[in-house]
Amino acid sequence: MSVLGDYEFWYNLGNEQFDLGLTEDAIASYEHAIAIKPDFAEAWFHLGNIFEEEEDTETAINYYEQAVTIKPNFYEVWHKYGNLLRNLERDDEAVICFDQALAVKPDAYIIWLERGHALRNLERYDEAIDSYNHIVNLQSQSIKTSFNYPWHWFHDAWRSQINLLSLRERYEEALAKCNQKLEVFPNDISNWYQRGDLLCKLKRYQEALENYEKVMQLHPGDYLAWHYRGDVLGYLGDVKSALASYDKSIEMYSGYYRTWYNRGCILYSLGQYQEALTNYNKTLDIYPEYEEAWCQRGLIMHYLGQYEAAIHSYQKALEICPNFIEALTNLGNTLHTLGRHQEAIENYHQAIELKPDDYQAWKNQGISQTALNLWEDALFSYNKAFEINPSDREIWKYRSDVLFVLKRHDEANKILKRL
Repeated sequence: MSVLGDYEFWYNLGNEQFDLGLTEDAIASYEHAIAIKPDFAEAWFHLGNIFEEEEDTETAINYYEQAVTIKPNFYEVWHKYGNLLRNLERDDEAVICFDQALAVKPDAYIIWLERGHALRNLERYDEAIDSYNHIVNLQSQSIKTSFNYPWHWFHDAWRSQINLLSLRERYEEALAKCNQKLEVFPNDISNWYQRGDLLCKLKRYQEALENYEKVMQLHPGDYLAWHYRGDVLGYLGDVKSALASYDKSIEMYSGYYRTWYNRGCILYSLGQYQEALTNYNKTLDIYPEYEEAWCQRGLIMHYLGQYEAAIHSYQKALEICPNFIEALTNLGNTLHTLGRHQEAIENYHQAIELKPDDYQAWKNQGISQTALNLWEDALFSYNKAFEINPSDREIWKYRSDVLFVLKRHDEANKILKRL
């Protein structure tokens, strides 16, 4: 038989042409191989790879489909097909492909990792956590001596799983995974940071402090370690030491907006409003789109009596994040102070629509409605606030005042007797 009738000849020629960058020639050779042997799955697979590289994704998908139809246990195709679908944000289909690949080769750890990422994108978090487990539960010694898989796969799987466990508020499990990872990678700075964050979420602040001091030992010039140390000291109420830590962080790197912001929050809590304002302004110089800094700046401007500047700050926060409840409520408060009660009510109403159990918004809305003599509306708002937080004695008083105006004296007197 002539070599030209040998499908393997054309297939091997296609491989050589592809390696030389002769893409069009390679495509022609693979197509020759398929014309001779239509059920030659490897040629269909390589054509799929070429068209994927050319970003002709639909053609690539057609070739991958042909390959797995001919050879259902061709796990490499299922893997590539799954990754292509994941890149197209078709994660549900990608998971199906990864499952097919893993049914053939369950020890293909990179596929467990990619499957986990696809499930994470689908918000199927518990399934994603289980998928990552196939990597992170490998014996530590196996990881240390493995030359078959890059270590960054293990790092990625651990980090992703810990993040998801934290997202699911399974903090103890996440911390256990951090500790497990440190047995294998004791100098992994990112893991020490994850561990510190988890200890803070568990309110184990002293351990968190020791954790960040360990980071400083491993990496003395790390400004983030000083930043997070400042956070922990703030949680512990040691504001003087917290400020000193933030100062040290800024000395190392002055461009991290969160350090300036957190420093401003401590100064605000101490009543040092002008200094806090300076820090918030610095935050916004670095990161103008930080809505929380605009909101905090608005609070200070309100306190200083600069109401129009406060309104501007809240409006900037809401331009960035229209559903920012705190900014809506605070804007309502400033508008109320200026006597713009109807506008204040509109802002409180928006806050309540976003968070129906926000008792402060209900209460403040009632106050603005009272200022406009909207007695029935005010009573409704106060009653809603009372349902959410019956321990607020001010709401009792406001309810009784409105009931007296509405001449519902018996109800008003019953409330007063309970005050």
